[in-house]
Amino acid sequence: DCFIEKTHEVYYRHFGKYFGSVIQGIFYEEPSFAHFAPEDGAYPYNETAAERYRARVGRDLIADIRDGVEASNVYYQILGELFREVFLGKVRDWCDRHGILMTGHLLGEGDACSSARCSGDAVKALRCFSMPGIDEIFTDTALGSTQLLPYGSLQAAVRKTGKDGLCELFALGPTDLPLSR
Repeated sequence: DCFIEKTHEVYYRHFGKYFGSVIQGIFYEEPSFAHFAPEDGAYPYNETAAERYRARVGRDLIADIRDGVEASNVYYQILGELFREVFLGKVRDWCDRHGILMTGHLLGEGDACSSARCSGDAVKALRCFSMPGIDEIFTDTALGSTQLLPYGSLQAAVRKTGKDGLCELFALGPTDLPLSR
């Protein structure tokens, strides 16, 4: 709520007359509950998520981690639920109310493990976007070398929302990517 107030509401106060025409959407660059792809054994912590973990599995998250009980699958799914509830969903609602698209792409969308550690469930997270996207800045162009998780996640989100997809085709790298590509 604070993020929306300090950013989006300010944008709207200054540029609201352009929303829906000149300003058609806001691009979200790699939102995540982790801000990085944690290594094995690293867990971002949230008290609400730990409480939901206890309610879901009947055990204490910290004790499970300490005792070597595999907690990541359930815990990352719970973190993903919270991510959608307290960030992605709220931002999408704000964008819808102001007549603009919520677009962008997620952090860690290259493989299933990184994706789970950054957004819980890439498909569910991308469904929060009114125009979901993927980050395709790599030079791989052949179908055999395409990263199937981002492609499949984007396709699922596009089918669900009925909207086109958006792809970040060029960023600050890789340095071998010619402008023509």
